[in-house]
Amino acid sequence: MPQQLIYTSAPRGVVAGRSGHCTVARSATLREALMLQLEKWSYYQHLSLSGGRERPIFCCRVMDLRGARYHVLTRIQDAGLDFTGRTNFLAHHLVFTPEEIRQFPAPPTILLYWPGWVQSWTKEPELLEREDWTSLAALPAAALPAKNWQALTGDAVHGYGLLEARAGRAFRVDRLPEAQILALFSESLELLELRDPRRDFRASGWQYTFTTSLQEQDNPADFRWRCLHADNPAASRFAGPDCRELADTRAARVTDEETRLAQTGRQVPQWITQPQNARVTEGEAASFRAQAEGVPAPRYQWFTLDRAGNGQPVPDGTGPELTLTQPPLGVSRYVIRASNSQGEVTSEVVTLSVEAKLRLAPTRPPGEGMASRRATPAYIKSEEQIDRQRQRIAEEKAAQQLRRSKRLKKILAGGGLLLLLAIGIVTLLIVRKEPSNKSSEISMSSPASGAGSDEGSTGVTKVAIPTLQIEPTTGELRLRTNFEFRVDIQLTTNSTLQWYRDDGIISGATNSILWVTNSASEDNAHKFYAVVSNEAESVTSIIANLNYIGPHPPLLDGSAEDKKP
Repeated sequence: MPQQLIYTSAPRGVVAGRSGHCTVARSATLREALMLQLEKWSYYQHLSLSGGRERPIFCCRVMDLRGARYHVLTRIQDAGLDFTGRTNFLAHHLVFTPEEIRQFPAPPTILLYWPGWVQSWTKEPELLEREDWTSLAALPAAALPAKNWQALTGDAVHGYGLLEARAGRAFRVDRLPEAQILALFSESLELLELRDPRRDFRASGWQYTFTTSLQEQDNPADFRWRCLHADNPAASRFAGPDCRELADTRAARVTDEETRLAQTGRQVPQWITQPQNARVTEGEAASFRAQAEGVPAPRYQWFTLDRAGNGQPVPDGTGPELTLTQPPLGVSRYVIRASNSQGEVTSEVVTLSVEAKLRLAPTRPPGEGMASRRATPAYIKSEEQIDRQRQRIAEEKAAQQLRRSKRLKKILAGGGLLLLLAIGIVTLLIVRKEPSNKSSEISMSSPASGAGSDEGSTGVTKVAIPTLQIEPTTGELRLRTNFEFRVDIQLTTNSTLQWYRDDGIISGATNSILWVTNSASEDNAHKFYAVVSNEAESVTSIIANLNYIGPHPPLLDGSAEDKKP
């Protein structure tokens, strides 16, 4: 709640040992630092001593002290003579916090109408406890229309001119009593309702600081509106180049709504046009429209109502017209509320009926007989539709069967390839393991036919398996038959070839063909091979065996005689 401090000349003050001009009463919860600042603002210049007129001074200040903000209202006036017979004055201060100001009227109204202002002090010093602020909270806000501005300037809208004046503007008020000045200030702060960008004009009004009579000790920066009297020395000191009579204040621009507020005052909203029931078909948009008048201009909000009468705000339904692009099927109910600072009114309940769109079955072209004119239910199929459906099902089955056949052929083809590949591999393995009854060839490239023909190139690049050539056409090898072993190679001066039998050199066998003539039993099951060599290396062919086939195979040890059949 607010706090207060009273400062005047007395034999004793609240602070022990102080007398004369000092604090004689203050709220018990008032901080000492705040008390000291209020005492600095407690001064009064007695103009009667210089031929002027004594008048009460009313001030509104904003003070920042140690991280806290305070709004201070001050009433200072002449208090006659003190206990010593000298001139005296009394300063009474009210202190508000920013959290409290919204619950009280504007500062000029409190300064003008609060009955608790103290004008003299004859009691003992006092710490004020259990203070009663009910009379302060009960003060009504200044009433509109702006009658004081109407009487002073001829048009109530000029009360906006004070709001448009630059900060620190000085006004001459010699012909205006203090009560009228405060009334003009109060009306202008009420008109702030339509111009406050924060939409919180009750709190914004406390930011408009002022004094009804600027004194020489004052700091002009403390006040946005500064009133000057000609008999005060501060008038000549602080009057700026744009100083003018307060009665000459004019508003530069006003809207129609601002004009109605200043000239007629606030008015509760009233309906001019009520919304009407609506009926649409599914898929069509529906709209409602209503209109209310009031000062300030009313704000609108549309609501949907359930069966119990509970309302839910319609999103974006904040204008006089409501458009529903996709209303629900069936019957729904709506209502609109119009409100301003003076009150609110609610419209009549309206209904919106949305009917389902007709859905008709397609009809046959004319000329197809009387039967075609009859309405056929959608679930009954014609013969043509049934035939088309059967044909479509048959085509789908045929296509499905074709796809299955193609997949099966692909699978079989892949399996056949894998089977052939497996057979080839197995055959190759069997052939390599089967003993050969034929002579093999050792295939080599000679130095002249190698990879290169440069001089000094030596080495054997390829040795082929020797091939056994058998003369008898029956394919049987008997005693005293000629045999031939062959290796495929061209001998040159740089290479030599030597045939071996059971690791023993066969004398004179240095050609690519080795003849075994008039074979005898001692030649059975012997091993024959060739070695090709040059200066760089030697290559040995594979081993070829000589086997006898017949009813009287020769003995391997040579001890038995050949037997004739």
